[in-house]
Amino acid sequence: MSDLSKLENDIIIDFDKILFREAVNCLNAKTYRAGYIVAWISIVESLKRKIIILSNTGDIQSRQSYEKIDKLEKDEKSADVLIITEALRISIIEPEEYKKLEFFWSQRCLFAHPYEKEPKEDELVFIIKQSLDITLRKKLEFKKNYINELIENLVNKSHFLSNDNEV
Repeated sequence: MSDLSKLENDIIIDFDKILFREAVNCLNAKTYRAGYIVAWISIVESLKRKIIILSNTGDIQSRQSYEKIDKLEKDEKSADVLIITEALRISIIEPEEYKKLEFFWSQRCLFAHPYEKEPKEDELVFIIKQSLDITLRKKLEFKKNYINELIENLVNKSHFLSNDNEV
């Protein structure tokens, strides 16, 4: 299954490559439970990173989403479900991707706890491939409302001092 490792080059953000690589290494080592959990973490951490990036651009909805996530994490609670919910709310993912993520979350919960169930190789391969399609190789796109607001601000508010003044 090392052919999956070649897909690492498709990943947009370098930080996302670390957990992807670890999930593929687990696949190659046949440690499917660990690989599934790492693949899940790679998805939610990538989505969270994208929420933070959008939040840092001044997008109000993204900032609100990040504040909710940050508060939950500061209270030492799992933010996974909130992250995917907020990613849907601010249009980082589509509704059909959200449904897939809900399924992966339920499987992650099943595999992470001391049940007698563990993922099979094809289940790990599937979540790894889906992680690429849902977030890892997906460019972050700005929402139309945010772009319109940014253009409006650039045109109507002075943000920069002119460099062409004579001394």
